[in-house]
Amino acid sequence: MWALNLRPYLLVTRAFLDMLLAGKGKSVINIGTTNYMLGLEPFTVYNATKSGILGFTRSLARELGHVGIRVNMPSPGWIMTEKQLRKYVTEDDKKALLRDQSLGFLVEPQHVSPPLMFLLSFASCAISGQNLMVDRGRYMQ
Repeated sequence: MWALNLRPYLLVTRAFLDMLLAGKGKSVINIGTTNYMLGLEPFTVYNATKSGILGFTRSLARELGHVGIRVNMPSPGWIMTEKQLRKYVTEDDKKALLRDQSLGFLVEPQHVSPPLMFLLSFASCAISGQNLMVDRGRYMQ
């Protein structure tokens, strides 16, 4: 799980660090998830590696902030892709999501990219070390 869910963030950041240091608009985006917040069993190791992305993001934001690099983690909720809808999402799942969130629609792929673009843009130049929940207001931090 470590090699699959957490190590790639370290490797990609290390691979692009020199480019980030030389560039403008310095921003790292580590895509997270809200799944680890549920603490469901038997996913202890999975949840630990996914929550580790947030720790990595916040520590990296502190470490790289002094050279002007922002680091944030958008965390999408359950995204209703065609595959998810076909294989995993039941009508009861949809009802539960709509009941537990503050916005009355389900997250689709096109809802995720605008917050990512915001975090990459100058408009977010004063934001770093944050976990931006993109989950229709299900989890609020």
